[in-house]
Amino acid sequence: MTISSGIGMITGPGAVSKAQTNSFQVFIFTSLLFLSGYVLQQQTVHNIQRAIRPPPKPSPKPLPSVVAQQFGDPPGSKGHEAYQIQIATSQPAEGWKKVAYAQVVTDHRLVCNAVMVFGELHRQKSPAERLLLFPKAWADSTGAGDPYSDTSRRLLKRAAKRYGVVLQPIGTTLPGTNEDRPSSYSLASLFSLINYSRVLYLPPSGLLLKASLLDSLLVLPLERPLLAMPAESSLSIDSSSLLLVRPSTAEHDHILSSILSAESSVESPFKDLLSDPAAIRQPSASDQHYPLLAQTSALEQLPDVANVKDFWSSTGYVRISDAGLPGPEFDIPQAEFRKAMPSRPAAKRIWEELYDKFRDHRMDICGLDLEPWRKDV
Repeated sequence: MTISSGIGMITGPGAVSKAQTNSFQVFIFTSLLFLSGYVLQQQTVHNIQRAIRPPPKPSPKPLPSVVAQQFGDPPGSKGHEAYQIQIATSQPAEGWKKVAYAQVVTDHRLVCNAVMVFGELHRQKSPAERLLLFPKAWADSTGAGDPYSDTSRRLLKRAAKRYGVVLQPIGTTLPGTNEDRPSSYSLASLFSLINYSRVLYLPPSGLLLKASLLDSLLVLPLERPLLAMPAESSLSIDSSSLLLVRPSTAEHDHILSSILSAESSVESPFKDLLSDPAAIRQPSASDQHYPLLAQTSALEQLPDVANVKDFWSSTGYVRISDAGLPGPEFDIPQAEFRKAMPSRPAAKRIWEELYDKFRDHRMDICGLDLEPWRKDV
């Protein structure tokens, strides 16, 4: 009796407590297993439902107002379902790897500006590819006797390494012409970029202000080989224009043929393509919007709104060019600087800020100060 009682006292309460603990652990484990299975089951059911009944297509997004005002709907695209879907998803038809910003640089002084543009596209996270076309003679030459060659090669390497720019050497437009002359090269090379469905060229020298507005142009369907917008309505369509290009071997060959037959020129190779007025979009502004593409010499005519910030938010790119001045790359004497300055307060403020920003970005990105201004430049 004593032994049995002793054994009962030893094994009774401890065994019950341990059994209760084990039962509670089993209950918790079983509950968690059930919950995890339930969640997994619900996810599987949801996936099956999505496969059977896909989500509705996204509703079309309106174009940014400044883009709609400047370029409008591409010719022939209104009402097309593919166009509406493309705008809704904000994706180029063949993906962002098939569209690109391309700069054609044939003058050493303009290499830095091209890198500045790509640097700003990188900073603003534009998803489009970046291409820099330059004379292949620069890659082959040792640069002897040219003080700019080493700097150009350094900047080209920086563009490729830091901003993911694809470097594309190009030959002269016409065989046998001088490889060292910028005039031996043509924007016709843009049509040779057949690995891309769309290419956007921005005229130098200038500043990229809002990449998302320009990205919108790469999303729009393009039903003609070329759309062009001069930086100022009085300018001819050449390297001073924004160009939206659909590369094509056939068009490239046709352009080269017209240059060889003197129907067009190396400087103005797109005479035939721009004979249709619908291929040219003149820059314009309204009381509500600044133009998508602006030029400093035309700031005087822009709306003098109270809030200057509107300019920076609704303008995609500004070409910095003024009569009597050699370009923003040069250290311009104050007397000449003031002569070219707009008189209206808002335009004057924007004008000064653009030149200041260009100088600062040139130093920050390229490590270059302004060039001395020589009257013969």
